[in-house]
Amino acid sequence: MTGFYTGKPGLRRLVAAAIVLFAMIGEAAAAVCSVEEVAGKPAKSRVTAPDKKAFRIFWHIATQIETLADAGGNPKLLAAIAGQQARVDGYYFNVLSGGHSAYWPGRPASCAINFGHLKLKKEFGTLELPSGPVKLEPGQPDAEANCKTLQQASLKGSADQIPIQHRRALRRVIRNMNIGKEQLRGKTVMGEMLLVNADFAPASGGDALKLQRLPRTYCLLNSAGIRPDDALIYQEPAVQIPHGRFLALPALLPSGAIVNNPKQGRLPNNPYGFDLVGAAFAEAHVPLPRFFPNIRRWVPKNIDPIYARLASSKYAGGFVFEGAAKNFPDGQPIVNNFALGAAWILQNTSQDVMFLMPAYWSSSQVKSEAGIDELITGLDNFVRTLNLQLGSAMGLPADQNAVCTSHLVFIPASYGVPLVPETFPARRADGHLAGTVTGEIELLNKLRSELCGKLN
Repeated sequence: MTGFYTGKPGLRRLVAAAIVLFAMIGEAAAAVCSVEEVAGKPAKSRVTAPDKKAFRIFWHIATQIETLADAGGNPKLLAAIAGQQARVDGYYFNVLSGGHSAYWPGRPASCAINFGHLKLKKEFGTLELPSGPVKLEPGQPDAEANCKTLQQASLKGSADQIPIQHRRALRRVIRNMNIGKEQLRGKTVMGEMLLVNADFAPASGGDALKLQRLPRTYCLLNSAGIRPDDALIYQEPAVQIPHGRFLALPALLPSGAIVNNPKQGRLPNNPYGFDLVGAAFAEAHVPLPRFFPNIRRWVPKNIDPIYARLASSKYAGGFVFEGAAKNFPDGQPIVNNFALGAAWILQNTSQDVMFLMPAYWSSSQVKSEAGIDELITGLDNFVRTLNLQLGSAMGLPADQNAVCTSHLVFIPASYGVPLVPETFPARRADGHLAGTVTGEIELLNKLRSELCGKLN
């Protein structure tokens, strides 16, 4: 407090306490996701930009945000961030609700693990990392619980404080990266929208929804003066149902009957539910982002009953295919499946196709830094194979690169299996691309130049 108040120690402590209290009040106010805060505000005007004949790249900002959040006052780091921003065309934000992947400076490598996925898939055992082994055992005090304890001790806060500190960090990210100005320059700002029952309530006898509060990522962006252009709409039944957070949506049958069956009502296979979410925003007079359903596997027999109806929704902006560069359980490469879906969308709509690509490694690859950097090889193969498969599915000439359209967007995700990828460095000391989010951004930018030529 030196330089602000130099009176008696007791008064200094009182002033300091008051400042902390006001800061907490300000934080609480900023976290209020009131629909009334944005109701009636004009929607952001959209201008359809001409196709630059090249795919776009979005920067996914969700986990491992410490470098971005704490870059203020570090000109060298801010310059490195700006250099990567020059390579991307948009940003995809995901506000975490807490957990060890939330903001945590000094997070040990043994805690940069996707414990939730490993537990869900019952993948227990010992995970060998460059920093040492991590043992995962069912029914035992495990590594994840230890990480959460370390995180709370490091941040000097309870579990309830972790989401608050994470939101504060994200607001610093938005400021350090000048996201508002980036949006004004024409770059897209996208947010995830995991549907939860606390945000919506049944209305009109159960066949409509009422928006009760802004979904958390929309709320965070709005508190920073940014309204998202696009939103990924999805549900996680396996995670949400056990915790009582699942939003049950009615479904419209081909006969015209409306049924309240939790399985039939799940997204993305419920176009009616998709429209109900959009109508809830419209009814509340909240500016609408374009909605993108999350597709994890394209099923051709669902084109007429589901995908065509999703594409025709007035709230739709396109589709997101979420998946890593690997095979499905039946051995079919995921890239071939995604190519079939992307071909149908590009040939039958004027909408966008986005590929949200989690980092994926085998357990043997994460044993060494060199193995972790093989993520770059996997991404390179994914894009090149998609280019060939998509061209074949669309019947394009062999010399025409199918990925060279602005309607395609690649998003290297800041989450993965079994690790959560780091944000930096983009390159290792010897100059080769690193298996990090910015390493993937640099690779995508290089591939864009190679496959699509110089941008206009």
